[in-house]
Amino acid sequence: MKKIPLVLALLLMVGSLCSSVALADDKIPQLLLKSFLPLPDNRLVVFGKVLFIDPTEAEENLNFGRVKIFLHHRAKNLPLTISMEGTSIQTQTNNEGDFSVTFPETTVAGIKGETSVTFTSSQFPTYKELITYNLPLHPEFLIVSDIDDSVLVTSEGKLYKTIVNSLVKPIHKREAVSGMPELYQALIKGTHGIDSLLVFLSGSPVYLAPRLEIFFSDKKFPNHSLILRNAGPKEFVHEHLSGSSTKLATNITEYKLLQLGKLFKWYPNLPVILIGDTSAQDPEIYQKMAENFPGKVRLVILRNLSQQPSQHRRYDGIKKLTRLIVWNDPEKLRTALEDERLIFPKTENNEKR
Repeated sequence: MKKIPLVLALLLMVGSLCSSVALADDKIPQLLLKSFLPLPDNRLVVFGKVLFIDPTEAEENLNFGRVKIFLHHRAKNLPLTISMEGTSIQTQTNNEGDFSVTFPETTVAGIKGETSVTFTSSQFPTYKELITYNLPLHPEFLIVSDIDDSVLVTSEGKLYKTIVNSLVKPIHKREAVSGMPELYQALIKGTHGIDSLLVFLSGSPVYLAPRLEIFFSDKKFPNHSLILRNAGPKEFVHEHLSGSSTKLATNITEYKLLQLGKLFKWYPNLPVILIGDTSAQDPEIYQKMAENFPGKVRLVILRNLSQQPSQHRRYDGIKKLTRLIVWNDPEKLRTALEDERLIFPKTENNEKR
């Protein structure tokens, strides 16, 4: 019988516990994922997921709950009121604890920079969460970036390392890929005085959202929207215990293609910059998107973990469709982005500040 590594065995236990633990009466709601997408027609989509947690854990903000976070129950059919700029929208979570509302143009027009969004529930009178929103309403580019090994040092291609880093390693000790926070800040600012919209899109399960947000805050990444795969404990455990990396890769590829397709259609007139790495299927996914939406992809940026030269035939399809940067050295990546006139040179950027 094949031995199951300690972390995977732990995940298996979590999966069984999640299906058997009864929901206590003293649980309270808390946002697991809260994210925003400003649409081109001046509307704003607010979406996310709510869990029920123990009140004593509320102060932790779910940020440091590692494997434990998978034990929390999804807040099914929870009435929610989401308020912003004097407008309140009432909704209800679905059976997965998910919600999505769209604020009208009349509300969004009043936003000037940073604003606050409030979440309350008629079912829990004392519940209130306040979230800050600050994303460009009229961006120059749509920038869609992978997370693991593209900006967050995760596995370098090793599955076991991925699990340990994602669930066990203290979040404040997670490392950013060298130079990425600064480069992303520069890329968002651009060279025309118009900020771009950054969306982090990952195949990681949504339960890791709080840990990822702490990482982005710690490392000073720019404001962004976050889209994660809506996989629960059972799916996460079964995929990693199935022994089939091909099946897992296929699931994530299909998920990313679906989400990218939605984003491309939601922003029909925005040129897109796609950022990822070469350890998984990002090159193939991004090539497919460039094929499906001719002329829309302005640039593909790939961190070269597979050590394949940029002349490798794997990239021939992308090169026929758009510009491509395959990089190992962050300084050379910065130079390449300067050559593409997407960021200012360091000295010029410093002077403009």
